Amino acid sequence: MFKSVQIGRSALIAAICAATAAAVILAVSAQALGAVKKQGGSTEARERFAAEYGWYLGGEMLSENTVILGGESDTISEGYSRLLAAQHMDIGGYIGRPVNMCMYEVLNFMSEAGAVMTLFEYNGHIIAAHISTSDGCIYGLDGQKMQL
Repeated sequence: MFKSVQIGRSALIAAICAATAAAVILAVSAQALGAVKKQGGSTEARERFAAEYGWYLGGEMLSENTVILGGESDTISEGYSRLLAAQHMDIGGYIGRPVNMCMYEVLNFMSEAGAVMTLFEYNGHIIAAHISTSDGCIYGLDGQKMQL
């Protein structure tokens, strides 16, 4: 009924390595897809998103534009990429694509300079967001200032 099969040690190690590599690729792909599952597309959805991080938006959108995400490799882009990575967001797959950029006033930010949340959406899903103040500082959704 069952046949006994002998597998050499190297073949067994190779099979385990291949299975591990496949699992890592699937996990990374699932994580990347998971970062895109934040629903956007409406003021109410964006308010819910902001509230998940403890922020309250002003309700009325300040600005909405379609922008093409660039891929410049400079200090600011690298700093912003680190900021997004800390928030489990990655815009790498959206470079060169048109995305929707929405801006709302943040009512409860700790700066007296005034704060705005900028959200980037692709196909109705939030792919990135940050908070900026009128004095030119950029913050993550956790309130931490971006380090260049």
